[in-house]
Amino acid sequence: MVGYAPALLAMALNLDGVNIFKEPKALFTGPYLSYFIFMFAIFVILTHINLYPSYFRKLCWCGNILIEFFWSQFMFEYLLHEFWFPVDETVSSIIANSIENADQYEQLEPMKNILEALKSDNTGIVCSYLLSCFFLSAALHATKIIDLRMINYLFHSWQDIIERSENTLASLLKSIYAAECNSKPRKIKSKSESSSKKRKVDESGDDDSGKWELPKKHGRRRP
Repeated sequence: MVGYAPALLAMALNLDGVNIFKEPKALFTGPYLSYFIFMFAIFVILTHINLYPSYFRKLCWCGNILIEFFWSQFMFEYLLHEFWFPVDETVSSIIANSIENADQYEQLEPMKNILEALKSDNTGIVCSYLLSCFFLSAALHATKIIDLRMINYLFHSWQDIIERSENTLASLLKSIYAAECNSKPRKIKSKSESSSKKRKVDESGDDDSGKWELPKKHGRRRP
């Protein structure tokens, strides 16, 4: 890995358009911020990963700084001119052509407004930002500055928190409903109703207290 000072100097020269080893075949036409984000990703890799031979590090501090600067400048120029510029241009052209081809299908007529909006120049700018942020995230993960695997752990932990909160809320609602059911006053029978019911029962008992007898048969008189 190289020191911060040589890497920053090489980064500043590339931002200013100064090239030492090779002139770019074409100028970068994308957004300047995505260009800077990708350069910062290169800076992170250069300052955290050993990329040049170890015996160069045994030189004196002047020679070591000079070697680190030229190495950083070479890596910036090569990765920018031979990798970032072609990749960004290719991705933007592929997306633009895909939108043009999708606009020709009749099945996508309901999405015509969305396709017209995607034809604007902002689509390429957004794609360039996303691509540069992807490489920056990969560089930070490769150098162990951040661990992207924690996103999966955070997602599962949030799922557990949501499930526990749902279960707690459901049990709380059940307890509230049970408390409301128990707190409802029971209907108390008045004395008049109970006495009238008793009278009806007694009267029905008095009517049924007599013995039931078979009716007498009246025979015919013989002459």
